Amino acid sequence: GANGLSAANAQSAGYTVVTNRTGLLGLDTEAATYVSGQFGSTFFPYEYDGLGSLPHLSEMASVALSILDNDPDGFFLMIEGGMIDQACHANNLARTIGETIEFDNAFAAVWAWAQGRDDTLVIVTADHETGGLTVTANNGAGAFPTVTWSTTSHTAANVPVYAWGPGAEHVAGVLDNTDFVGICTPPSIELVSPPDDSTFADASTAFTARTYDGAGL
Repeated sequence: GANGLSAANAQSAGYTVVTNRTGLLGLDTEAATYVSGQFGSTFFPYEYDGLGSLPHLSEMASVALSILDNDPDGFFLMIEGGMIDQACHANNLARTIGETIEFDNAFAAVWAWAQGRDDTLVIVTADHETGGLTVTANNGAGAFPTVTWSTTSHTAANVPVYAWGPGAEHVAGVLDNTDFVGICTPPSIELVSPPDDSTFADASTAFTARTYDGAGL
């Protein structure tokens, strides 16, 4: 949404502002560089309820890829299906499923774009689990399963991580979320170490550069 950022501020910083699906899909993705999608002012509607004039997550993903892939230096793109979390907070199964299907559509758009490339790492994961959803019975195609929820909050359950492409071999076993800094950083990029107690007071030596060797930090 546009909460916290006005169209005027974005435009003054050199961004093209789009506010609806028509504007997004009408962008010239070969010419556009800086784009601010200001869709509404807060959370999106659920897919289950219809988005009206707003774009689907898969459409935002496709347009972002079409713009970013013009940069010869490459890019990092994060796509979040944030309304899955909201639906799980509400223990709302129908809306959780609708949001998860659209997240899968967004992944399909990324996957189609990445086919045939040997320079792209694709990672799918979550920042946490919400709701403690458990499927207790499969009620057949076309019917919602029978489920239970254990909470309306986040849980401490581990989340799955899937990866394809160069560097995907480092996604294995149980990982800490901070491990992804190294996994997502190609060997040619200089990483910056945070300061420790001995250097924090001296701004000139607070940060030292180090290179990711492909095996860990």
